Amino acid sequence: MNCDDFLRLLGPYIDGKLPNHLLEDFEIHLKICNLCLVEYNKLKRYLSKLAEMPPVLTPPQELRNLIIETVSLNSNVETKESLIHNHTKETKKPEKCIKYKDEKNRIFWEQKFIYYFFVSIGLILLILFTVFKILRH
Repeated sequence: MNCDDFLRLLGPYIDGKLPNHLLEDFEIHLKICNLCLVEYNKLKRYLSKLAEMPPVLTPPQELRNLIIETVSLNSNVETKESLIHNHTKETKKPEKCIKYKDEKNRIFWEQKFIYYFFVSIGLILLILFTVFKILRH
């Protein structure tokens, strides 16, 4: 067994789900390879720290149902936009903002491309002239 196989099978080994025909090779590799032993010990430490963590609190079912219902009722863009900008009378449609942002971004990158393109051409010409000058002498 090589290190790649070992790392691929480390999860099933830790979970106790490694097939018996691979178990012996896995444990032999674990005993002879220091790098894989380090990875194994790291994973064991992480899992023990994870087990020590307090349980995740889940919200009451009523609250979860209310959130799901609210999200499903407000699934269109205009309703979401009015919920987000309820403090102002006029709300902008997100499409305009996105188009403006995309257009501004496109122009910025086109200008960058043109600048670097001409700088690259200038550098190439400078290198070629220098090489030709050296070869002429």
